[in-house]
Amino acid sequence: MAELGDDLITYGGGGREVDVTVEMMDYAYVDTCEDVATLRAILRKLKAGEGGRFPHLEAHVEERLMARLPAKERNRILRLRSRPNPSDIVAAEEELAQWQESVKTTSGAASGGARSKANLPPP
Repeated sequence: MAELGDDLITYGGGGREVDVTVEMMDYAYVDTCEDVATLRAILRKLKAGEGGRFPHLEAHVEERLMARLPAKERNRILRLRSRPNPSDIVAAEEELAQWQESVKTTSGAASGGARSKANLPPP
């Protein structure tokens, strides 16, 4: 989940700037923090990697932030993270192939068959 945390940083959170201190980047602080803007700022600072990489702490902050987000925003982020299942991909590819064939058929019928060089404009 940590690699997908950019959704949590990017969407929403258009509020105030929070100055994140080293003391705030701690499991105990994150567990007690109720402020969404502060959690977003902590996650942004962790993702920047200025003081090193802490993937477990990033994941912990993401989980806490997701729990504190309003349902509407949480659902939007979850929808952004979801991927199509294989059957959806196959169905979309089949529809695209059918559409390509119909375009080829329609184009061929509309142009009166194969084009000859006499019908083309000069270069």
